[in-house]
Amino acid sequence: MAALIVKLEKEGEEPRYMEWSSISGMPRTYGMTLDEFKTYYRDEYGRWGYEMEFDRRMEQVEKRGCSSMIGDTLDDLLATHRHGEEPLTFDELWQQYVVDRPDGDDEENDSPDEA
Repeated sequence: MAALIVKLEKEGEEPRYMEWSSISGMPRTYGMTLDEFKTYYRDEYGRWGYEMEFDRRMEQVEKRGCSSMIGDTLDDLLATHRHGEEPLTFDELWQQYVVDRPDGDDEENDSPDEA
């Protein structure tokens, strides 16, 4: 699968979930609450994808913070982030993909490429 699920945890904040493209090396979605992410995932991958894959992938996310089957962690992804010259720090990722996420329930606000 070309998109990994990543869990972002910051003290005092509700965890956020996002997809990370293993092809572009960048976030594929903005950070979402678990309920938002479940809805996004079901809409994106359909009922079959949700029923067959979601729980298994989320087990990996809860164990390591990332659904990678080869052991990648969020730190690994940040170290190879291809958005700019320097890798993003966690705080920069949180700011750009959680705090600065466009408002609204429009599904177009899920993806940074479509905002």
